Amino acid sequence: MKKYYISTLVMIVLFTSSCVQPTRNINITLKLHLKGMKDVQRVGVKGNDKPLSWDQGLPMNPIIKDSLYTVTYTTKTGYNFTEIKFTVDDKAELKGQPNRRLDFPNTNRVVYEATFDNPAAKAN
Repeated sequence: MKKYYISTLVMIVLFTSSCVQPTRNINITLKLHLKGMKDVQRVGVKGNDKPLSWDQGLPMNPIIKDSLYTVTYTTKTGYNFTEIKFTVDDKAELKGQPNRRLDFPNTNRVVYEATFDNPAAKAN
């Protein structure tokens, strides 16, 4: 009986002290350049972490209509990266290509600048 209690106690300790990565708030600013696009109605971003989702895009705001759009949001995550794709008039970019990856290993603030449908992007 004593062996049963010790085994149970060991299992409880193991399950309650599991290695869980701490979460943190990350402030993300996205800037999207549109080149050669006219009469744009909607620009958005889809992704992994709330408030983003892959089902519905988070709207981006025009800084220069048909040219530059931006959005800033905060996400709570235990990861050091997230993945996104931009949309213009409900058309997703980079079809058949990997998602954009935003890395934030040592910071709580990320500024990511990209050109629609061009995978080369610069994070600041």
